[in-house]
Amino acid sequence: MEQRASSSKLFLYGTHAVNAALQNSKRQHKNLYVVAENAEAYSAYSKILKKVTKKELEKFVPADAVHQGIVLETTPLPNVHLEHLPLQNDPCLILAFDQVTDPHNVGAILRSAACFNVDGVIHTERNSPLESGVLAKSACGALDRVPFSKVTNLSRTLEILKEKGFWVVGLSEHGKQSLHELDLPKKIVLVIGAEGSGMRRLVTETCDFLAQLPTNPDFPTLNASNAAAVALYELQQQLRRQ
Repeated sequence: MEQRASSSKLFLYGTHAVNAALQNSKRQHKNLYVVAENAEAYSAYSKILKKVTKKELEKFVPADAVHQGIVLETTPLPNVHLEHLPLQNDPCLILAFDQVTDPHNVGAILRSAACFNVDGVIHTERNSPLESGVLAKSACGALDRVPFSKVTNLSRTLEILKEKGFWVVGLSEHGKQSLHELDLPKKIVLVIGAEGSGMRRLVTETCDFLAQLPTNPDFPTLNASNAAAVALYELQQQLRRQ
C-alpha cells in the first residue's frame, strides 16, 4: 500500500519525480533507496543513499507502481501562501482546481502547467488529493517546479485575485464562447472543475468568463487533464501575441 503524505514523511518514486524533489531545498530528505545498478548515479547523495533490492523497494510503493528502481523518503512540500505566489509577474497565468480529486489527473495537469509556464497553482484544502507518490509520479517532476497554494475558500480567493487585476476564466462545456475567441488581459486565472460535475455554483458565478473548447459536437468531452493542457496552450498563445 502506498505511503501517503503526513506531517513528517512521504515516499516518492520514479526518476523524474525523485530527481526534481532532490533538487528542491524546501524538502528535507531522509533516505534515498536505490537498486544497486543505479546507485552510482546518485553518489552525490551518499549521506542518505541506501542500496536495496527491487523487492525491498516494493514495500514503499503501490503494487502496480513503476518505481524505476528508486524511492525517496522525504517531507511533503510546505504550502505556498497565496500572497507568496509570483502574482506580480507580467504576464501572469494562474491555474485553479475546483475539487479535482483524482491524483493522476492533478499530476498530469501539473505536468502541463510546468510545460506551459504557469506561474502558480491553487487548490482547496478539502476535496483535493493529498501529496502522494502517485501524484508526484504523474506530475513527472512538475510538483517541485510549479508553486502550489492550498486555500480554504476558492470563491473568495478568486475575488482576491480579481481585486489584484486578474480576470477569471472558467473552463466549461456550457461556456458561451470558445476560449480562443476571448480577448483576455495579461493576468489570467484558469479554473478547472471536477470531471462530471464541473465547477461549483459559487465558483462559476465568480468567473468573469465561461469558455469552452471547440470540440466535436458529437463527442464534446475531454477529461480534466487533457482539457487543461489544450486550454493552457491556447492561453499561452494569447499571452505571447500581446
